Amino acid sequence: MILISRNLYNWEHYNNLPALRLLIHVFMTVDMKSGSRLCTLTQLSLETGLSIRQIRTALKKCEDSKKVTRQTTRGATRLTVIDWADYVNFENTSDKAKGKTIEERMQEFAMFIDNYSLQYDKEMLLGFFDYWSECGERDKKMRFEKETSFSIPKRLARWKKNGQKYGKTGNSGGNQSPYSQAFMDKIRSKLQPKGGE
Repeated sequence: MILISRNLYNWEHYNNLPALRLLIHVFMTVDMKSGSRLCTLTQLSLETGLSIRQIRTALKKCEDSKKVTRQTTRGATRLTVIDWADYVNFENTSDKAKGKTIEERMQEFAMFIDNYSLQYDKEMLLGFFDYWSECGERDKKMRFEKETSFSIPKRLARWKKNGQKYGKTGNSGGNQSPYSQAFMDKIRSKLQPKGGE
């Protein structure tokens, strides 16, 4: 799990949505230790929903403002976040769990998923949330917290692929949450269409 520093708010391109979207996506998909990843412009376009032209422009803004470096190799591009540790704080999930209630972590999980509301269908995101936030009355962790590793972008991409393959987008389990309906409705409201979408 990563937490993006509030310093990002002061970035000169913060109000440029394609640039901000790309930078956050890079933050969420680079290697946790090195802060870099290999990709292609086409891959970034598919992952973010931005056009190739928007990707090129956004990458230039990220490079010019010293947020990301780009090295082109044969057939791929290596993106590296500059001063990675300054913009992303790493926290061990088990340590983080000790200081927050499961309800608070569930709400944070919903907020992380909501970052992909422009990329994926809301119904699909809600099904993803319902499945991975499942926990029993005596459980101290949600389903996703029990995983050894959990990359939201990769899991969402696989969830969508499986949904297309099996014709499913929503909740596949139908398991009941131990939390009140009002609480779950509040959490799910973060993933519902806004403003009549």
